[in-house]
Amino acid sequence: MSPNPPLPFQILNDALTTLHTLPPGEDAWCWMTDRGPNKRAAAVIIPQRSDPDGAAFKEDVRRTIAHTRSLGSVVMGTLRRMESGLVLMTTASPEHTLSIHAALCRNPLAFDAPDLTAVQMRGANLIARQHGRNLSEDVRILEALQDHAPRHFYLIFGAAGKRPQLLIADDEITLKARSRADRSQAPRDATRLRGKVYRSNKGHLIFRTARAQDPSALLTALVHWTTAHHRRWPALDAMVGSRVVITDESGETTQRHRDDDAWSALTDR
Repeated sequence: MSPNPPLPFQILNDALTTLHTLPPGEDAWCWMTDRGPNKRAAAVIIPQRSDPDGAAFKEDVRRTIAHTRSLGSVVMGTLRRMESGLVLMTTASPEHTLSIHAALCRNPLAFDAPDLTAVQMRGANLIARQHGRNLSEDVRILEALQDHAPRHFYLIFGAAGKRPQLLIADDEITLKARSRADRSQAPRDATRLRGKVYRSNKGHLIFRTARAQDPSALLTALVHWTTAHHRRWPALDAMVGSRVVITDESGETTQRHRDDDAWSALTDR
């Protein structure tokens, strides 16, 4: 054993480094919890190439648990980064894994953790597949929105059988970079919209765009996106009650749309 064994925060930093640098096609041992040291989510991730028998992995898991007063839910499995950049985790409980992944992303040390797709296999057969996005940056921006400082959004919706995808960024350059993968993978029948979002003086969010033809469809997409992610990201309460404003090319408002009933599934919880 090392004379100066790593502390839990060092183990988490190493795990995040592995998440970002794991070469395509290589596997890593992975253990995550939604409540570890200091009551924050934690992870242990070690490449199998450097730890083939998992001894170092087991020791780091043991050390993390030893620094935890009350351990939360736990998942364990193997990670692989695909050639496309997708991070895939094979586990016995994909849905449970994504809840813990969301908790990990809310740890300030892990704000830039990549998206994660969790799968359950039975032999060579895919039993279940769930995709979890890291929405920590989107949530941060939404919570800080003010009327005088609008931010930028990109929304993909309307494709048959596909959930809406919403991205929010502080500026257009960042938005373009963050949305590149979603834009390239969006189905041909999807609607793609850019616009600005800000908080009104009454407290609700306004999504403003000059490109939507049907404001009710835009609002419905926002409701569906929020509903899909709200359980893992409770701070998306900030989206409830959002409204849509459509402008012409000169910036003049042509339509306004609100539908408080559409948000009732979230407000009645």
